[in-house]
Amino acid sequence: MSDREKPPRAIDIVEYWDKQPLIEVNGRYWNPMKDIGEPSCQACGCYNIEWDEFHKDNLNKKWECTGLEKAHIVPHCLSGENIPSNFLMLCRSCHFDFDTQIATDNRRKMLDVYNWLIERPTKLGSEIKSLIENFCRDNKISNKQLNRGRFLKSGIAEKVFDENQWLKIEIKQNERSEKYNPLAKNLEENKLALLEEYKDYYEVATDSQLCLDLGVYDWLKGFDK
Repeated sequence: MSDREKPPRAIDIVEYWDKQPLIEVNGRYWNPMKDIGEPSCQACGCYNIEWDEFHKDNLNKKWECTGLEKAHIVPHCLSGENIPSNFLMLCRSCHFDFDTQIATDNRRKMLDVYNWLIERPTKLGSEIKSLIENFCRDNKISNKQLNRGRFLKSGIAEKVFDENQWLKIEIKQNERSEKYNPLAKNLEENKLALLEEYKDYYEVATDSQLCLDLGVYDWLKGFDK
């Protein structure tokens, strides 16, 4: 049986960072903890308003329920300790990229960690933009059409899709589940699966006479203006 210690509680990690003074990094003062009362990824800053409703009277349970992961700074395999100062609270994608992009074998390399955290939102935005552009090109679909699919998925489809259309969506969903791993930690695979879903909604809507009869065609045309 492994004698590996359990990681610290989420509250111990975030309280550690919350209590740290601002850190000087390349002439700017910064701290990786945004707001201890509103859980968010300490790298990309992703935040879900639903998390605010979790365990309002218990901050530890609130952080633990978000799905944010406890990421070692110095990995356990390199003798990283299971203490709050050696952890960050990251979303799944940032955790994966942090582990693959940052090789930290001791605390003296913390400047590399801080720079990665500071640059993560900007670089992530550029990566996503590039990924979407490549997806649109490879699938011969415009960004506008992709956005139409996104709006359809957000609730409009519920008002206009018939049983046949939902069957088509279900078939496409099954095809996606075979193509993409729903537990994938890398951002690219997760984002591609989502883009495929938007594309499917758009294609099902525009390929249906029923949608045209219900005025969805006019609704879609409005996004061309």
